[in-house]
Amino acid sequence: MKKDILHSDIIQDVSLIKKEYYRKETVWHRDWKLAFPLSFREVAFYDAANSDIHRADIFTPSGYTIEFQNSPITLAELNSREAFTQI
Repeated sequence: MKKDILHSDIIQDVSLIKKEYYRKETVWHRDWKLAFPLSFREVAFYDAANSDIHRADIFTPSGYTIEFQNSPITLAELNSREAFTQI
């Protein structure tokens, strides 16, 4: 999905995000991310409307977000992710 993101919404240093935002990744997930340049991986955004942080597995300079999902997620989580990345 493509999203026009304000540069100020991008969190430059992902290490500033609390560890609980990270989940253990599978090799499958990691290997897909490794297919992209480091600067595209794990780009974090602050969602002021929900006081939440969203991390894109991949966010390209042209504004495309790619999420790799190999395990089930709830419909609510899917809707939340899609709502944030909509134009």
